[in-house]
Amino acid sequence: SEMAELTSLRELHLYGNYFQGKIPTELSKLTNLESLDLYANAITGTVPSQLSNLKNLRELHLNDNELVGRMPKSICEMKKLDILVADCLGPNPEVICECCTTCCRGVPDPMCQDKQPKKTNAKTANKKK
Repeated sequence: SEMAELTSLRELHLYGNYFQGKIPTELSKLTNLESLDLYANAITGTVPSQLSNLKNLRELHLNDNELVGRMPKSICEMKKLDILVADCLGPNPEVICECCTTCCRGVPDPMCQDKQPKKTNAKTANKKK
């Protein structure tokens, strides 16, 4: 797609456009991207692990969509990713995400809640001392 040719792009904010379909894997070719905001669309499917190819990504907003499944481990392991927001709040979250910094839920009672990101494993940190 033509979007994949925008390799110098650093921020892509597509929130509130009611885009439908799956997250295009071609987005993973935007290797200079630092912020990807897909909040408030009608995106379906699972979060593609190919997004972990965005090594410079610092912010990823996926909440208020129709995404399901588990956040890929490869995204959780991204070194520069400081903000990760998905619909992972509540007893039956749409997205299971152990590494999200903020978890949200939609209607009928929409809200978001900040979580402490798991930066280091406490057991591993103690063994190194």
